[in-house]
Amino acid sequence: MNTLDTKRILSNLATHDPAQLHLTAGFRNALGIALPLLVGTLTGHVSTAVVMAVGALVSGLAGLSGTVRQKLRTMTFAVLWIGLASFLGSVMAHSLLGIMIVTMASGFLAGMMVALSPQATQVGTLATIGLVIFSGFPAIPYFAGIQTLLVIAGGLLQLILMITLALIVPKSTETDSVVAVIKALTDYIQHPTRQYDLTLSYALAMAEGQVSDSLISPRYRQYLWDVLRRIQHIRLLFVDQILETKVRDGTVALPMAPINVESVISGLHNVAQELRRKSQNHRLNRPTLRNNILGQRRLFHSSSSQSLIPSRPLSNQDNVTQAVDELVALAKWPADHILEDDSIVLDVPVEPIVEPILAMVTTLKANLTGHSAAFRHALRMAVILGFAVWLYGTLALPRGYWVPLTTLVILKPDFFSTVVRGVARVLGTIAGVVLASSLIALPFHPLLLTLSVLVVLAVGLYAVFSYNYTLFSAFMTAEIVVLLSFFDHLSPLKTVQERVIDTLIGTALALASYLLWPRWQRTSVPTAIADLVQSQRLYFQFLIMHCDSNILTLDQTAFYRLQIQLARTNALSSLNHVLSRRDKRPVDVEAASGLLTALHRFGEALQVFHTYCVQKSLRVPDNTNHAGQLTAMMGSFVEMLEVIEQTLRTDPKHIPTTLVKRYLEQQPARVTNTWEAHEAMVAQALYAPIGTMIRMFPL
Repeated sequence: MNTLDTKRILSNLATHDPAQLHLTAGFRNALGIALPLLVGTLTGHVSTAVVMAVGALVSGLAGLSGTVRQKLRTMTFAVLWIGLASFLGSVMAHSLLGIMIVTMASGFLAGMMVALSPQATQVGTLATIGLVIFSGFPAIPYFAGIQTLLVIAGGLLQLILMITLALIVPKSTETDSVVAVIKALTDYIQHPTRQYDLTLSYALAMAEGQVSDSLISPRYRQYLWDVLRRIQHIRLLFVDQILETKVRDGTVALPMAPINVESVISGLHNVAQELRRKSQNHRLNRPTLRNNILGQRRLFHSSSSQSLIPSRPLSNQDNVTQAVDELVALAKWPADHILEDDSIVLDVPVEPIVEPILAMVTTLKANLTGHSAAFRHALRMAVILGFAVWLYGTLALPRGYWVPLTTLVILKPDFFSTVVRGVARVLGTIAGVVLASSLIALPFHPLLLTLSVLVVLAVGLYAVFSYNYTLFSAFMTAEIVVLLSFFDHLSPLKTVQERVIDTLIGTALALASYLLWPRWQRTSVPTAIADLVQSQRLYFQFLIMHCDSNILTLDQTAFYRLQIQLARTNALSSLNHVLSRRDKRPVDVEAASGLLTALHRFGEALQVFHTYCVQKSLRVPDNTNHAGQLTAMMGSFVEMLEVIEQTLRTDPKHIPTTLVKRYLEQQPARVTNTWEAHEAMVAQALYAPIGTMIRMFPL
């Protein structure tokens, strides 16, 4: 390992993000662990309390980020999975072959979660951790079933605490995400570079996801969605002017003439200030379960008169300053007026709680192939975990389940991340074991002291979960060691020795897996992204062809959606592989990240188009004579995607100027002022991400 590699590893070990300190969540989740332990200690049911505490521990880790609705879904999924895993771990622990099989199966599923999201990967890893831990405590099915119920009860306790705190002291996650978009837009207007354009695209995607997947009042959700639509409009006006200037003059100069930058920035600051005031309003940000849990997807108004805020339609004839003035007026809309009537028909895409589950199943099915990077990682994970279980079972290592436990938490799809996590895990484990064992070794060891230590360690592990992995490993290891001390009191020296040896073995297995089973990199990043563009283009063409028919069922579009999911997984994997390389990166990772962000948004826009086509036959006939114009515009969008795809496959360093001109000619706002809201919304949704793709290429 050369000096540069060592510096990179040390730099990653010390990497920390102050914005990711979850102190409030730390205290809340620590309470969820401490309550069952305190009750169990007072009633003499310590073992029962420890099992509940494990369920609370895992559930708490699954609910550290996102909206209340997202936390509710993730924590529920985690609790059920960890409950099943604990049952299988205890029942199958009597047989080495049996525990190998279930650990490999759970590890495979955890590896496949990489294809879904970081949150899903986290849940899969936590559930497998639970299975490995409970495999160290064999039980007959009856007692294992009771144990499972206790684990689920601990997770539900954590869930109740999360909801209770959200009702008493609501966290303005959705509002803060919109404020982040305004800041990103402000930065982009001040510095119109590709990097700030990418940051703005990412912030918009995050905010739209959180606002649509939320439990806040429908009226306030509609308000935030209207703000996001206005921000997107300002962005389109601004970036199109920049592109027009580049095409006309061949320069990258900011088009200052039509924009009063100081006035625009001042207006955006006022918008951010108004939204920060609303973020302090508990009535606005408090989650509401009524008409929210199973929210219906209603994308289109039948009449523009139902708009939340009275304002004229968006138009490309606006200038940026005028559009910002309207956004300021919208931001100043009184909170009382926002909440006065919940009977409005919303046009914000509210995500039904079952839809993410169906999407997960679709994605997993798409990746059950050797062509999927996620599948290959999952297979590696299953094999190495099975070997780790066989190794500690054959060698009869005391508390040897720490071997597969360590392998599980540090094994990542790319080599460099695995090395960094491995080093961090070893250092954190040693520090955590020494800390916990020292506390256990105190000459006076009352239960009150142990409970206090558990609370402090729990606050620490939740607070630094996304802050720094080395610190998290130390707190997590110490927490588990102290928890297990309720079951068996080993000597401190023996505890340190066993944990460190097991950790070193597990780390060595994870690193060896990359030497014996190297990562297969079949395609370059531009080619992988081009494959994703192609899969979305083919799906787009299919929707255009059959938009006026009645065959757009889920079965009819399943093939295209599976191909998109597979291509997306492989593209992300290729980019992550490049990001982890130790030598010079062969591609522009900033441009690649921007393209993937834009393609993610374009995929969501395709779902909007699909919904438009499905609902088209259900709407009362009205003035939809612009559907033909929309179809023609969609055809133009398909041709632009073909050019982008071909550019990625041949010369990704140069985008044709003719493509930029054609894109500007297709600005929807130039022709959609008189369109129905249905067609206009579809056109705008598809147009914006295509522009982001184009701007990621050098001109």
